[in-house]
Amino acid sequence: MIQLSSTKTFNRRDVSILIGNLLDHFDAGLYGFLAPILAPLFFPQHDYVVQLILAYSILATSLVTRPIGAIVFSILARKYGPTLSLSYSLLGAAGATAFMGIIPLYDSVGWVAPVVLLVLRGLGGIFAAGEATVAQLYLLHRKEYQKGLKAGQYYHASSMAGMILSSF
Repeated sequence: MIQLSSTKTFNRRDVSILIGNLLDHFDAGLYGFLAPILAPLFFPQHDYVVQLILAYSILATSLVTRPIGAIVFSILARKYGPTLSLSYSLLGAAGATAFMGIIPLYDSVGWVAPVVLLVLRGLGGIFAAGEATVAQLYLLHRKEYQKGLKAGQYYHASSMAGMILSSF
């Protein structure tokens, strides 16, 4: 058990959920900060402003993919249990992030590079939504009211910590 304060104890599962949430927001923040560097590598055939718009548009795919992921993984959690759903969502988000690190650039494969980037960011959004939806419920499961409030505060603090960490 990890003691975060004198009255609140988190178990390993809770801490791993907080770390997973931190890494999810770190990934999104890092892409946002690196978009000006990535834009010319994936969209060299366009003007720089258009490159930026396209790079940030790929980040905005989460507006579509996250609701899909929330629905899919909440159904999985309801049918097969939150542990299985959370495990799949974390593995999927990690896999999508890892594969984004090895995408060939436009110079190597042409138009395939931005399409692969779009698909991986979309899949990452779906899996990240599953993590966010199920993790919050899993974190609050069987906790007293005050402990649940603290857990929710730590969850959102880990979101902010991921964004701040990505800015470094």
